[in-house]
Amino acid sequence: MDRYTKFVLSIIAIGVIGINIYLFSNKIITNANASVAGMNASQLVNDRDFWKAVVKVIESRCSVNFGSSISCKGW
Repeated sequence: MDRYTKFVLSIIAIGVIGINIYLFSNKIITNANASVAGMNASQLVNDRDFWKAVVKVIESRCSVNFGSSISCKGW
């Protein structure tokens, strides 16, 4: 290989090493933070529309007995 090819491959290698150091310098698994319409968990508990949406998703594969239980088949 000529000097130019060695130089270009060295720059690429340094770049790849730099990217790996940057990506893995923090935790590999980070905390997830999410909100729905800017509400926190305690606000969502009291939001009727959120409850309706959750029940609709669950009822597509499960049966819901309000206040007592949820039973799912196939999970």
